[in-house]
Parts: sequence; structure tokens; C-alpha cells
Amino acid sequence: MISGYDYDPRELYQIPEVVSFIKDLNSKLPFWLYFVNTGDKRFFSWMIACLCRAMSLDQDDETIYADFDADAYNDLIEYQFSNIVKLMSGLGMGESVQEKVLKELSANLASLMVVEN
Repeated sequence: MISGYDYDPRELYQIPEVVSFIKDLNSKLPFWLYFVNTGDKRFFSWMIACLCRAMSLDQDDETIYADFDADAYNDLIEYQFSNIVKLMSGLGMGESVQEKVLKELSANLASLMVVEN
């Protein structure tokens, strides 16, 4: 949770201190995506916006629209997924369970954002 910026006119992904905090969290908990409620698109969107150098972030009732660095997004997903696999392997989860978890996570991420061109 990030608090203390309610009166700041910038979005969280535009505040350098918040971006720095989220980057630090990502490096110290390289599998946080595994534990996040993927149903909360708003939470996901600003976190990913912080980590992927977003230029804009908007939403309607069903879709979140973002303009962000696609390479940074791909790097983030690769980093998280590889660490999630390590975590699941370390917990003794079989490959079929790992595959199911990654497919669900991928589907939730795919419905999360639409990149504006």
C-alpha cells in the first residue's frame, strides 16, 4: 500500500519516490506477482506502470489503457515468471501445477492492459 500522496496531483507511477519503492520491492520480492490478487486491475496497473516507465494510464469500466515501454514490460514478466517457477519448484509443486498457475497468471495479465499505439 502506498499512502501520503493523496494531495499530489500526479499519478503514483509519475512520482519518483513511489517508482523507486516499487522497483526496490520488485528486486527484493522477485515473485510478488504470484501472491497478488489478479482480480484487482487497478492495483496491477499502477504497479506495472511504475515498473515499465508508463507515459499514460487511463481506464474505463472494463479496460485499462496504458502507454508504457513494451521491452520493460516483457523483461518484468520474464523476470517474475522465472522466479515464480523457481518458487514453485522449491515448494515441490509439479510441472502440471506450475503450468496451470502460469497459464492463469498469463490470462489475467493479458486482460489487464491494452497498450495504446
